[in-house]
Amino acid sequence: MKKDLFFPAILVGMFFAALYIYLVAEFATSAYSFLYFVVIPIPFALGMWMVFALASERGLIRAAAILVINLTFFGFAMCELSISPSKIYSDNRLPYVYKSYQELNENLRDPFYRMPIYADNYKVKASFFDAHVSKYGELEQVLGDKWDKIDSLVVYGPINGADFTTMWKCSFEGKLTVLNLEHAQVENNKIPTRALYKVEKQAVDDPRAFQGVIYLPLRRIILPESIQEIGDFAFSRMEIKQINIPKSLRKFGRSSFSNCHWLSTNPLVIPEGITSIPPQCFINCQCFKELVLPSTLNTIKELAFYNTRVEKVNFPEGLEHIKAAAFYGCDLIEAILPGTLKELSDGTFSMCPKLKEIKIAEGITKIPFDFVSYCQSLEKVNIPKSVTVIEDDAFSFCSLDSIVFPATIEYIGKGAFKDLKKLKKIYSMSPMPPVCYYDPMVNFGDGSFGGSTPSDIPVYVPIGSGEKYREAFGWNYFTNIIETDKFPTGIV
Repeated sequence: MKKDLFFPAILVGMFFAALYIYLVAEFATSAYSFLYFVVIPIPFALGMWMVFALASERGLIRAAAILVINLTFFGFAMCELSISPSKIYSDNRLPYVYKSYQELNENLRDPFYRMPIYADNYKVKASFFDAHVSKYGELEQVLGDKWDKIDSLVVYGPINGADFTTMWKCSFEGKLTVLNLEHAQVENNKIPTRALYKVEKQAVDDPRAFQGVIYLPLRRIILPESIQEIGDFAFSRMEIKQINIPKSLRKFGRSSFSNCHWLSTNPLVIPEGITSIPPQCFINCQCFKELVLPSTLNTIKELAFYNTRVEKVNFPEGLEHIKAAAFYGCDLIEAILPGTLKELSDGTFSMCPKLKEIKIAEGITKIPFDFVSYCQSLEKVNIPKSVTVIEDDAFSFCSLDSIVFPATIEYIGKGAFKDLKKLKKIYSMSPMPPVCYYDPMVNFGDGSFGGSTPSDIPVYVPIGSGEKYREAFGWNYFTNIIETDKFPTGIV
């Protein structure tokens, strides 16, 4: 072997290994596909071997033989994983990102690539099928013994809960990854509760399971524009990447899309007419970046967008309630809250590592527990004049460089401004020091401030109130209290 061939051999081996990884990760439909990553060294070794063979006697013949071995390996693996040229072609021709409903509708006019399936053709492992049904519950009969061979399915006609169970079976026990219901008439215009999530079948002790659940391998779904309601857990725990949310929709069910980690419809547009987003509706959906909320929205409930990777959200005027941990752990960069908001809730924006600025409208009276705690990029925030109470840990572990407390502040909770390493100054406009959390059993500095919050920064207070602040528990943590009559307003 020639030493100067070693580097090119590694590159060729890496190419074959990367091609194998791409095909398995992107197009495999088998629930056991993750097991096939164990054999990645095989295409890598075959690629290297082929390069070294070229440099030997009868190099072309030997290299060609090894290439045939490599292709045979790929062919066997792809066949076992139900990956065919037609699947790759049709999967790539599906619209990947819908920027608007108009674009979605335009894309739908371009028909998907079709590989017909025939009753006597059982060699096709991944194929397209049009199912025409004439009554509810007929889909299973129409599919017949082809149900476990279909990769892409278009349904025409009336369907109900029993038909959704058939679709679930085609994906969970078969090969279905693409589902087009554009031409279907769903009973009562409602996607049934747990339509495509069968917890008794998917939540099992199985090597295929992720976090104790086998995820349904459906990756693309097109819903009819007549849908008005999506039931509880209807699309929970799926490998779904793309789905349209019909403009006709008026109600989401609890956990409708919960734990759809790969959902990447971007932007995710919530239709006009929706007034509430229920608890855990999009929890752990980690691949869409922009969320467009409708002007009709009134309430975002608990954990609705918990641990998503959304970076941009419009909070419309008319929104009145954002419940606990609704955006906990998101990638929001900025949060401009509307003037119609009546309350804030615990942990609403906590653990958002990219959040840099938040604007709170007048009318809010309480900054709740853990509101933006551990938002380590947060540099700017305003505290409205209407606020009287700031609860425990509300702003702890942030990157604020200054704080302005309006004269209305009456109470600051435990650790509300703890561990603000970058804090440079504080303004407190009240002549009487706001009461800070106090517990005689805790150590000094464990009150409202403390930790790595600097104690020697300037704290500006009204003229004549300096001594009161120096003696008040919590405020006596600071050593540089300065009287002034010049206070800033807004975000500083």
